[in-house]
Amino acid sequence: MLSLFIRVTVLFLSLLYAIYSQAQLPYSKTYTTHDGLVHPQVTKLFKDSRGYIWVGTKGGVSRFNGRTFINFTLREMHLLNQINNLSEDSKGHIWASTNEAISIFDGLNWRSFEFENEIHNHNSCKPQHDSIYIVDRKQNIWKFYNGQFTKKHFVNTTGLEINDIKFKEVKTNITLV
Repeated sequence: MLSLFIRVTVLFLSLLYAIYSQAQLPYSKTYTTHDGLVHPQVTKLFKDSRGYIWVGTKGGVSRFNGRTFINFTLREMHLLNQINNLSEDSKGHIWASTNEAISIFDGLNWRSFEFENEIHNHNSCKPQHDSIYIVDRKQNIWKFYNGQFTKKHFVNTTGLEINDIKFKEVKTNITLV
């Protein structure tokens, strides 16, 4: 009798464990061009303040609302190369950058701004409010604001110019619910 009780208890606990462990698995889905993604090679993910997931690819940008994609090709964005960075400014505009240009989406249209020759194939790009800071290959720092690029010079407390600046990127997990 005790042996039967132990077997039933072990069976019950095993079933309970199996059910509980299944409930802890995160939901995962793979999206492809068949689901509406603009290009199969993803280069950047970004979640905006409205909850949209922006997917930067080698062929443009896809905006995902949780069900469907709205696509913007590189041609529509007036860009020539893969998307390297996506961000949002304080007005809710989406910024997409490549090695050669920045394109800004105001909710209706994309406006593109080609980088100065010195900035092409830059080392890093960091959005900040309504600007973007870019470190070129010679470690010069450029600020893009209001449609214009300006080279910035930073000095330390001794007055020497600072040339070796790198932006630290903080990785963010994006969870689709």
